[in-house]
Amino acid sequence: MNILLSFVGKQDPISEKTNKEGAVLTLCKHLQPDLVYLFPTAEGPGVRDATESNAYATKELLPEVSPRSTCYVRSLYLKDPTDFSELMPSVKEEVRKILAGLEEEKKNGQDVQIHLNCSSGTPQMQTCWYVLANSGYIPECGCGK
Repeated sequence: MNILLSFVGKQDPISEKTNKEGAVLTLCKHLQPDLVYLFPTAEGPGVRDATESNAYATKELLPEVSPRSTCYVRSLYLKDPTDFSELMPSVKEEVRKILAGLEEEKKNGQDVQIHLNCSSGTPQMQTCWYVLANSGYIPECGCGK
């Protein structure tokens, strides 16, 4: 089972700069993951750089590039997606829930591989993936192997 975890950036689903697919759709086209989890910054008062609408637009376009993928949107309720101290605990909790849900698959002998999109989102969001993967928090991503 291939799983993609991705933040959602301003260039998703289609880049306004290039008019081409953003990183999420490009990765899905090539990886054809079974599951896609999108982590946008939720819309709300005082929220800086919300990408929730981009996530739902990405989910809507996903079947065109990866028809067998199932997509889930897990909005992050943050005031500032560049504040690492606010961001990391939220991301870690969402990833923990996803990993817990995969335990049954692994018990049944299902091979699980997690892919991380390190392109979409703020630099601080991208750093979350590196920290969680290299610390062993997301062991199925295969970093360092």
